[in-house]
Order: sequence, then structure tokens, then C-alpha cells
Amino acid sequence: ASFRWQMNEDAMATEKLSQGIRLGLATVKGLSFASQAAVIGIPTLQAIACGCLGTQRPIMTLVDAKRSLLYYGLFSDSGGRIKRLEPDQLLTVPQALKKIKGQMVITGDGIALYRQEIMRKAPQAVLLDKDCWYPRGHAMIRIALERIREKKIKKNYAPVYLYPKE
Repeated sequence: ASFRWQMNEDAMATEKLSQGIRLGLATVKGLSFASQAAVIGIPTLQAIACGCLGTQRPIMTLVDAKRSLLYYGLFSDSGGRIKRLEPDQLLTVPQALKKIKGQMVITGDGIALYRQEIMRKAPQAVLLDKDCWYPRGHAMIRIALERIREKKIKKNYAPVYLYPKE
């Protein structure tokens, strides 16, 4: 029996939220180079927010970055598409809490760590359950298809590092 590997254009998360993402991206880039296939970068915070489509409220994504820091993203549902309202950022907990305004939808595993502080700051905010805290395959596919339609495909993709170099 013969083994045949075929590399198609592939979508994947791009932030260095873990060592695995960086290693995975290096693997995809190598396969992309060898096969001449493009890579479609999917921002993790955007992919998480994409699971909240259908809301009329702003969508805040808070992901634990360790050391009392949070990866922060702010988005809206723009006709069934996630629209970024601010650049993704690495914030302290107090900085992130200052960004919470009124009736937002908040998602991400930062909720597990700072639920009480968030609820004190914005009791009318909707905090999503842990089933919505991580990127889903369908969200990544949706964003990848949007990028293909918009021709936002790169031959050489680099990860986005929000954490400062040590």
C-alpha cells in the first residue's frame, strides 16, 4: 500500500497562545512551502468571537495570558461577519476591566479567573459558558472562507506575538 500526502490550503490560529501554536505554524509553513499552497491565518480571539454571531451587543474576548494578564479582543456582529473594533491587545486585569462597557457579551477562559470582578464592573454583561471560550472549527472555516473571498491569503505567514519579548 502506498501513502500519499496532499496538502491543501489550510486555515489555522496564528497567535502564540501556546508553544503548540508556534510549532504547528512552523509545520504548516514548511508544508505550505513544499507544496506551494497558501496559508490562511485566523486570529484566535476573532475565532472565539465568531462563536457569538447573532448578538446585537459588542463581543469581548478575554483569554488568560498568565501572570495576571489577559489577551483582549473587541468585536461586533456586522451582518453575520465578525468585525474587529480594536486591535487585539495584551492587558493587565485592571486595564481589561476598564474596557467593559454596559451590555457586552464576554467570552474566553478569562471569565473563569475574573468572573466576580467582571460582574461587579458590568452586572448587565452576558458572560458565556465555557463551551464558548475556545475557537471552534466552524468559526475558523467561516473566517477562512471570508479571507478567501476577500483574497487575504498569504504565501508566507508569521505568527502575531502580543506578549513582549523577555
